[in-house]
Amino acid sequence: MIAIIGSTEDDILYFVNRMNVTSVEEIAHKNKVYVGDFARQRLVVTHTGQTMMMGSQITGIIIDKYHPYLVIAVGAAHSISPKLKLGDLFLAERVYLSQVDLSPISGKLRFGQVPGASLFFHSEDMCLNIIEMHNNREANKKIVRGFVMSSNMMPTNLEETINIVKKFRQPLEDMIAVDTEVGGIAVACEFFDVPIVVLKSTTYEVGNQEQFVARERFGIEMSPIIGNLIGHLLLDLASQEQMQ
Repeated sequence: MIAIIGSTEDDILYFVNRMNVTSVEEIAHKNKVYVGDFARQRLVVTHTGQTMMMGSQITGIIIDKYHPYLVIAVGAAHSISPKLKLGDLFLAERVYLSQVDLSPISGKLRFGQVPGASLFFHSEDMCLNIIEMHNNREANKKIVRGFVMSSNMMPTNLEETINIVKKFRQPLEDMIAVDTEVGGIAVACEFFDVPIVVLKSTTYEVGNQEQFVARERFGIEMSPIIGNLIGHLLLDLASQEQMQ
């Protein structure tokens, strides 16, 4: 089984509408969980709501109950670099946590690091390559790889956001996006030792107020493109499993 986890209900609508849904459950009478088949894979699909805390909690419940061997995180990312523009697809090679600083407790811990966890969390590179390949063949959208900084706060000021990035001592050319959920999803995946893949659409360049107001509409427009690429990834993974 593979888990597809979005930030909002709109993020997962593409999959829900195309799945052969066999059951619908709820988490705490709030978040619907859809189980079914799509692209030759058994799927569990849900959304987290915003903040890393919700991302971690919902993902942990999903992994513990359904035991997926892979988690795919979809949704919106926000650009903090000229490399990543509105409408671009974003593949997160690494996920960093903002608003986590336990370094005063131990000199071995760095900014953004949870005790017992890695300094960052990484996507499965093989899956990223498959997504890029199918994008080049069909979608032909600009797709950018890079690092994402996840936070519990919606970024609105570019200078303030970049100042937070500097705390990681990570070159800005690598840290090109921010979001408000995937950090929590990644923490849960590491805790349960489940690989993660992150594909997001760029719906907002931080600091651009006009884009900020329209960011949800941009996300809805991009969701079929993301859904189609994930469908190709699922089919490729199914073919690989059949050959083993």
